[in-house]
Amino acid sequence: MLLAAACLAGAIASTVTYVSLVRLQRAVVASRQARGCDRILRDVHASDTPLNPSSLRAGIVAGCLIRMGKLKQADRTMAVAASREPGNVFVWLTYATYQVARRRPAAARTAYLHARSLDPHLPPPRS
Repeated sequence: MLLAAACLAGAIASTVTYVSLVRLQRAVVASRQARGCDRILRDVHASDTPLNPSSLRAGIVAGCLIRMGKLKQADRTMAVAASREPGNVFVWLTYATYQVARRRPAAARTAYLHARSLDPHLPPPRS
C-alpha cells in the first residue's frame, strides 16, 4: 500500500513537471514573435512550479514587459532574478542581454563580467 502511494505521488510529480515544461517551451517559442505577450505571460506563469524551477521565465517575462511598455516592471523582474540566483551564469547572461535590449551598455557589460566571473570559459567582452 505504501509503495503504491509512493508510486502515485511520483507519477503526479512527473506529470506536473512535464506540463510545466511544455507550457514553458510553448512560451519560449511564442516569445520570439513580437505579439501575443498576454498569452505568453499566462503560459509562463502557469508553468511556474517548485517542481520545475527555471530562470528562463524571468527573461521571457521581462522581454514581454518591455514590448508592453512596462519598463519598470521589466527592470524589477530581471533584478529580482539576478538577486535570487547570484551564482547562476545563465541568469547573468540573460540579464546582460536584457540590458542590451534596454540600451544600457555599461550595465550590460557589468552583468556579462559577472557571468564571466562565474564561467571563465566565456569569451572576453568586446571593447
